[in-house]
Amino acid sequence: MRSTWWSPRAIRLHLTLLVLVPGFLWLGEWQLRRALTGNGLSWAYTVEWPLFAAYAVVMWWKLLHEDEERTRSRAKPRKAADAEREAEELEAYNAYLASLREADEQAG
Repeated sequence: MRSTWWSPRAIRLHLTLLVLVPGFLWLGEWQLRRALTGNGLSWAYTVEWPLFAAYAVVMWWKLLHEDEERTRSRAKPRKAADAEREAEELEAYNAYLASLREADEQAG
């Protein structure tokens, strides 16, 4: 079994986190500098950007430790249900086409 930390999906999550967290913290610091120069609205953003960084870390952790088997098993019944519904729709459409052909033959 491949390590959860080094799977292709995990590496994408790591790279995303490495971009988002420093970016969010930089934006928070930028808003702090603006707030200190008199921009009152920036005080809200000064708090908001670090919260976004913390949320990114929480989501990274949750997505990294998400059980892949459980995720796959949830997707399978949905795919089977979709295929069944698609078959029913196709059958109904074919019946509709047959009724059109029959009506055309009776009219012609």
